[in-house]
Amino acid sequence: MSPSLLLVGAVLGTGCVPRATMCVATSECAAKASCVAGRCQPTGATLAIQVSRRLLLDPAAVAYLRPGGARVAGALLPPVFTLGRRDLGDAKLLLRFDVPLPPDAKVMEAYVLFLRAEGVDCDPSPIVLHAARIVEPWDASGISWASQPRVEETRSPATIVFPTSQTFVRVDVKDLVVRWMAHDVHDQGVAILADRPSATGVALAAGATSLPYGEGETWTSGGDPPGPMAASPKLELYVR
Repeated sequence: MSPSLLLVGAVLGTGCVPRATMCVATSECAAKASCVAGRCQPTGATLAIQVSRRLLLDPAAVAYLRPGGARVAGALLPPVFTLGRRDLGDAKLLLRFDVPLPPDAKVMEAYVLFLRAEGVDCDPSPIVLHAARIVEPWDASGISWASQPRVEETRSPATIVFPTSQTFVRVDVKDLVVRWMAHDVHDQGVAILADRPSATGVALAAGATSLPYGEGETWTSGGDPPGPMAASPKLELYVR
């Protein structure tokens, strides 16, 4: 079992089956496999992202909520927001996306893509992030912790964020995006949650920033290619 899977089991406890885990480095994968976009893929195989159309979408609505926090004004976020920090309680990020996909489109991969904030101290303990389904309507213009919508767990894969690990953080939302195409009225977006807190949590950048590779470019190898991209977070889709 990879070190990340062992870590997730320790972080989430032994009382339930651990979530699937996204990889961070090729060293976490088996022989003859590489870590590409958070998944261990056979070396030399044709990957879904190589034969898919890539889309980057901004959120239609976003809200950062924490216990006792002030109201969120529209889609504004602080330049840096933190998930998994003990003194912020169960802080969460709510996102809603308009996904313009035809009914016959096939979603190969889907991630919420973040940029780590620079110059922020990190606790030595890793943070585990995952996505959950928002199942009640919400309005980013006047939402508060007390009025937040109900969230439903779907056992989405976990992303382990180590203090010195990747600059870019991907949270797997493929199963949730596939649900959206059925236009269920209960699908009201995605919540990004931390499974267990630490002293510092993980600090993520918001607003105008730099994300990997520009609109329309194709990514066919591991790592995070350079290139300017405005605004974090984004929904990253690979569609056929």
